[in-house]
Amino acid sequence: MIRQRKLQDDYGRHGVRMDIFAENNEYLFGVEMHNDRYTFPVRRTRFYQASADMYLLEQGEDYDQLKDQYIIIICTYDPFGHGKMIYRYEKVCRETGEALHDGVHCVYVNCTAADNGTEIGAYCSYTMDGETRDLFTETVEREVEKGRRSPEWKRDFMSLEIRIRERIKEEVKAAVEEAARKAAEEAAAQAEAEGLARGMTEGLAKGKTEGRAEGRAEGRAEAEEDTKAKMLDIIRHLMKTLNTDAETVMNNMGLPEEEKTYYRDKLV
Repeated sequence: MIRQRKLQDDYGRHGVRMDIFAENNEYLFGVEMHNDRYTFPVRRTRFYQASADMYLLEQGEDYDQLKDQYIIIICTYDPFGHGKMIYRYEKVCRETGEALHDGVHCVYVNCTAADNGTEIGAYCSYTMDGETRDLFTETVEREVEKGRRSPEWKRDFMSLEIRIRERIKEEVKAAVEEAARKAAEEAAAQAEAEGLARGMTEGLAKGKTEGRAEGRAEGRAEAEEDTKAKMLDIIRHLMKTLNTDAETVMNNMGLPEEEKTYYRDKLV
């Protein structure tokens, strides 16, 4: 078993990094943790499966030599909203209901619907709250602690932290720019229309000039307030998704101190 494995061809194309990659003579297992419902990984799972097959099959080998593969996505939320702990997906003929038996199995684990009467249920609960409930989760806890003390784990964690920071900056920048643009356009258009309407009652010519000026001013003010509200939503979302505090999120976002002070007051 390999704790973390990156599958990538030699042509500079997009690769995938699985948290756990394991195989034996018959099966291949790829396991990935996922805690962000906003980037639900259905199509990423498809890419995992294709990349794993490319890794398994050497040039000149027959397709029958492909191992059965299981891609397992462990989610800290309900990925499909049906309250099931396990969702298993395989290719099935719509007309006959017959399974294709191509050896590809996709399994989604919903840790929020844990059944503590089973090992997998106890593991799901452990994933959510860190509490051990049976021999299996006690074993997992020991391995986790062992991993945390290893130099390799520390290097992986630092690499992950860097990737998270880069992702935060990219997501925040894109979200803020888009939110500010839309808010400014909507608020300016609405305020300008209202200003023009008020201006018409005082005189059409004078109203157009003053209405536009007033509308633009109100539009900018409303856009600024709307941007701040959306930024608060982004900070809260990142705090929950990354399981960290507001200060860490704001530092990684590169917010100036005056803005941090504003958001600290709002997040209290």
